[in-house]
Amino acid sequence: MQKDTILVISNKYDYHTDGIINSLNKTGYKIIRLNTEDFLQNKIIINSNSAFNIQITTPEGRTINPQSVKSVYVRRISPINTENIDKSFQKFVNDEAKTVLNGLFHILLNSKWMDCPLVRQKTSNKIYQLHLALSCGLVIPKTIITNDSATIKKFCANQKIIYKTLFRPIIELEKGTSIIHTTLLTNKLTEKLIKNANIVPCILQEYINKKYELRIHIIGEKIISVKIDSQKLPNAKIDWRVADFNKLTYSEYILPTCS
Repeated sequence: MQKDTILVISNKYDYHTDGIINSLNKTGYKIIRLNTEDFLQNKIIINSNSAFNIQITTPEGRTINPQSVKSVYVRRISPINTENIDKSFQKFVNDEAKTVLNGLFHILLNSKWMDCPLVRQKTSNKIYQLHLALSCGLVIPKTIITNDSATIKKFCANQKIIYKTLFRPIIELEKGTSIIHTTLLTNKLTEKLIKNANIVPCILQEYINKKYELRIHIIGEKIISVKIDSQKLPNAKIDWRVADFNKLTYSEYILPTCS
């Protein structure tokens, strides 16, 4: 009888995944890690002779069989590495390999996911998030998403405003990677934003003073809420992710019940 498998999808540089796997190894399940940037190094066999079958064997010799995958945990999905392939074929190879990887997400829909990339892609869109929050009756900060300089100038007048990215907060530069954190706009930054508004749409929100941050996870019917005392560290007041994680204080938070 084949042992139930927990599939962990991440990348080889994410040290958080190392800790997760160390804990999962104590559960008695078979744990397989799939590093997405090395997806092309896996041996992939998909056939549909009499029935549809898929088998992926990792470079370490571990076999991913959809029939035995009980749960899937997605931590980080990195771009597929094609640097050793001729540049004229890199996009083609990446698109073909990514289609196979995305196909795996569709096939494993009967497994328990945390969380499915197909769902994550939809729910990570900030426009969708804002629309959904309002439709549920939640109160959100005053927000604009625009590429119009006059609208930005009017919105930023006489109030504190934060800028954040609509998608990934990462810019790939020749000299390395730059991360754009949530930023409280100064007069100088506001002027720069207004001047370059027509280049790309941006999202701006009124700045609201915080007491703390909450990270809320829903796993099945269980809700796990963690309080982060971000306001105790000067460099964490605007965006707690800027601070040293080890210097932040974390505690369980009991959410209020709905009336």
